Amino acid sequence: MASPPRIARLLLKLAVEDRFSGEVMASLDQEFEELVATGGERWARRWYRRQVLHSLGPLVRWRLTRRSASWRKAVMSVMRSTPGLDGRYAMRNLFGAPSFTLVVVLTFAFGIGANTAVFSLVHSLILEPLPFPGGDRVVQLWRYEPNTQGARSVVPPARPMVAAWQEAGDIFDEIGGYTEEELHLSTAEDVEMVMGARISPGILSMVSARPLVGRLFGLLEGIPGYGNTVILSEETWVGRFGSDPGVVGRTVLVDGAAHTIVGVLPGSVRAQLEAGFFGRRPKEVLLPLPSDPVGGWSGRPYIVARLRPGVTAAAAQSRLDEIQTRVAPLIEGHSVWFPLVRSARDATSPTLRRGLWVVLGAVTLVLLVACANIAMLLLVRRVGREAEMRVRLALGAGRTRLAGEMLAESLLVGCAGVLMAILAARWMLTGAAWIAGTALPEIRSARLNPEALGFAVALGLVTVLAFSLIPILHLGRLTPAGAASREWPRPDGHPVGWRAHRSLVVAQVALATVLVLVAGLLSRSLGKLLAVDPGFQTAGLAAVGLDLSGAGYEGGVERIAFFEEVVRGLEGRPGIEAVGWARFVPPRVAGAIGSVHVEGLLPAEDTQPEPHAGNWVAPSYFTAVGTRFVAGRPFTSAEISDRAQVVILNRTGARRLWPDGRGGVGSRIQLVSDYGPAPWMTVVGIVPDVKAWWLGDDPNRMQVYLPVSDVPPRSGVILVRGVEDLGEVKTLVQHEVRRLDSGLPVGESYWVRDAFRQTVARQRFQALLLSSFGVIGLLLAVLGVYGVLSLSVTRRSREIGVRLALGATRGDVSRAVLVQGARAVAVGTSIGLALSYLAHGFLADLLWGIEALDPASYLVSLASIGLAGMAATWVSTRRAMGIDPVDALKRE
Repeated sequence: MASPPRIARLLLKLAVEDRFSGEVMASLDQEFEELVATGGERWARRWYRRQVLHSLGPLVRWRLTRRSASWRKAVMSVMRSTPGLDGRYAMRNLFGAPSFTLVVVLTFAFGIGANTAVFSLVHSLILEPLPFPGGDRVVQLWRYEPNTQGARSVVPPARPMVAAWQEAGDIFDEIGGYTEEELHLSTAEDVEMVMGARISPGILSMVSARPLVGRLFGLLEGIPGYGNTVILSEETWVGRFGSDPGVVGRTVLVDGAAHTIVGVLPGSVRAQLEAGFFGRRPKEVLLPLPSDPVGGWSGRPYIVARLRPGVTAAAAQSRLDEIQTRVAPLIEGHSVWFPLVRSARDATSPTLRRGLWVVLGAVTLVLLVACANIAMLLLVRRVGREAEMRVRLALGAGRTRLAGEMLAESLLVGCAGVLMAILAARWMLTGAAWIAGTALPEIRSARLNPEALGFAVALGLVTVLAFSLIPILHLGRLTPAGAASREWPRPDGHPVGWRAHRSLVVAQVALATVLVLVAGLLSRSLGKLLAVDPGFQTAGLAAVGLDLSGAGYEGGVERIAFFEEVVRGLEGRPGIEAVGWARFVPPRVAGAIGSVHVEGLLPAEDTQPEPHAGNWVAPSYFTAVGTRFVAGRPFTSAEISDRAQVVILNRTGARRLWPDGRGGVGSRIQLVSDYGPAPWMTVVGIVPDVKAWWLGDDPNRMQVYLPVSDVPPRSGVILVRGVEDLGEVKTLVQHEVRRLDSGLPVGESYWVRDAFRQTVARQRFQALLLSSFGVIGLLLAVLGVYGVLSLSVTRRSREIGVRLALGATRGDVSRAVLVQGARAVAVGTSIGLALSYLAHGFLADLLWGIEALDPASYLVSLASIGLAGMAATWVSTRRAMGIDPVDALKRE
């Protein structure tokens, strides 16, 4: 039988008063058992820990205030004891050395805080199950077919496949579907475009959702003719309906149709859905997903399922492969389709996952550098206080008392560093979410991981205590007589821990070299991506979405006429240089898997379907985006009105179809996709290649432009060039739309250049994080070099004074210090280069446009390390050159 976490239960039992302990513990244990039965032991144990964590503070505070006299006496007793006196003396020492204290605390914060924050990201996005009961059993279901490169082209499954999976009751205990779309939400005050989703009841059942107000969708909702219902998100309920509990039962218009509000979905449930599989944009309203009488759902929704207990993803994949053998004949012409089971947690981008592992490796290096730096600082401080220890021993101080003071000092600085590290970890997680923005919403779901924090804190404290033992053990080698005579106990004249100093500095430089090189490679790769030409003029080009769904524009002619009227109304306005419209605009164009046939040519035997980029454009589109034709012309208004079978190709597509150059404009092609063969179309133009989906898009991708009359769109994008303020662009478009239809809202507005930048959000996120850690590692390494050289100068002040008194020049002294620093930097850099070379293969998949052994990145990174190391050496050299021979001899 599952039991609550022992440590958490013990802490709660100690905090609760005895007279309430039995009742509180019994109630909490009962809720724990219920959660184990519904969501599993792992989920229940996490819930139990959170409850205890939230309760400990108020309970302890209450007990202290109720028993003030006793706890104050206890505190005063502790303060007057020997450990208390040691602690007070150690605190005075730390305040007396603010530079040392501040550097150690900040080193703790950077090393432990960064490590905790990044591991929390990895744990939340990769290792931890989805944040709801049974989240480790939730999978996404897809279909795929091999393409010419042997890769999988993954898309939502066909309806016969979903229907067969629903009938197989031995695999899933819940299966559901959902689609995302922009919707028109009309209230008594206004009509706006909102992001919504159509979902099946099983989706909410998977996350054990409970309504904040009202109810959720029932099993009958979604059946045609049952009735129109809608669920509001908590944010929409608060913002648009003033948290009115009587909102249930009210009627609102969604896409022009009356819908009855049946409930409100809590914001926490929506966050769980979005963290798992529910898309990137927050959903404001939920509608039932229309079901099909024979099974599955209308359209092509995304399919999510929860495996039965004991069924693995591999077993489910094998079972679906068996089912597909009898489903394939039902899908005419597509027997090459195959099912794919993928864990919902694994749906995180593979490149993002690998990037997070690289970031975790980098921040682990930061932690090691931080620990090495803390150790070095402690050793330097021990040497700085050596004279004090000698005098106190000579005056009769006990070694045990001195050791206790050193230990108390180490614990105090360690605890202060730990507290700062906790704050730094929280700030870094917030900063990571800010850097990721809306392009990587999964980062927002990351929470501080207590296990990672505990490990990093333990490592930091072990480092502090371990290196505190060196001066404590050294006390045993000093005698009062030796301390009074100021003789060094070692015959070689080097301070205790000198070899450790040099080794730690070399290790710091080596690890910092790896960090700086990795950060340099990713930063250069990001720079290459951001410098990519999208293929058209994105500067000053704004896009405003417009959706006519449910607005009474059922005919294709009416929809096209509405868009054209908006464009005509905007033309000629002050500041507008060009205006046009299309179904999409890069980098948000459509894609289809298929092949292209040329009239009069037999397709090659090895021709396989492949992803093509497609768009439906108006004649004004190419003027708005600033595209110049390589050959041919844009579509004409007559071709739009006559629904002529015409097409425009990109330059790469034309070269692939006619490698000998004997075709192109005037030739006819046929598109063959999942929907079957399209009619033969005449090529009327060739345009330059554009980056259809992201800045690093495949340069060999075929791109097809069709006239908007081919499939008259219900939604599109109005493109405006020349207006500098995005808000003004939206206002202008909204004015024209309201002039034509006062009840029609406009959708999202954005700069096309910013949309392209969002396509490299993952690369930017990784580069910024690693660059930050590289700078931190470099600063810590510089501090290490400076510390060891400063120690050397301090220890050799008498020697330097004597050499200067005997006629040595200050140049000789500075060269000696420079050589010592350069040697440490050179050895550390060499080791770092070797480590980087061994790890370069792991970085190859994260880079774009450069190799993992890119010479330019290596040169810049090594120059940065060398300059930083020499800067630290120069500061120490200046100190050595400032030594006065007379003062040095007097001090000795």
